[in-house]
Amino acid sequence: MPKATMSVDDGARRLIMLGGGGHARVLQETLAAAGRSLGGYIAPERSTFLVDTDHLGGDEALDGLEAGEVLLVNGLGSVGDPTSRRRVFVEATARGFSFATVVDPSATVRSSARIGHGAQILAGSIVNSDAVVGDDCIVNSGAIIEHHATLGAHTHVAPGAVIGGSATVGESTHVGLGARLIQGVAVGSLCTIGAGAVVIRDVSSGVTAVGVPAVSR
Repeated sequence: MPKATMSVDDGARRLIMLGGGGHARVLQETLAAAGRSLGGYIAPERSTFLVDTDHLGGDEALDGLEAGEVLLVNGLGSVGDPTSRRRVFVEATARGFSFATVVDPSATVRSSARIGHGAQILAGSIVNSDAVVGDDCIVNSGAIIEHHATLGAHTHVAPGAVIGGSATVGESTHVGLGARLIQGVAVGSLCTIGAGAVVIRDVSSGVTAVGVPAVSR
């Protein structure tokens, strides 16, 4: 089984986690599968989730780091405030920082798929042929991104969700646990697709869609 992969030049850089919650802990263990340990984490408070790594402080701790010497890991999830993950990524990259692209050893990513900067492909997930996963996306545990599907930047596909072939999802959208998008549908940016929803028609940007079949509300 292949090891988890990260961005080029990661071996020479210290890995710094942004955030200290449950998603950060999952990433810590994924990185450990690649033989990498964290060089610390940045969060408002000490984490009860992360282990064997140092709390470097709050957001101001980033000011003490040299962009060329570290590789950031975006440990923020998207539940609650879907824009916070995007804000952290955009602000850090504007300052010259790079983010690790993390692929769990148990994930399947086809060679023709395109994975963006800082994306995270977690345990048991599948990214199929010619799919596109945008920058800073999360393809969470057991999720499936089918052939020729496209995820916009900062989108989170939650555990067990399925994005059908040639479907498109805009930026900063949250696709909930176990949701299904049938082939070819288009979901806009800043949407929330409820857990277990089945999307059979297009969803406009900024909309929450729930149910089977999914309806906007």
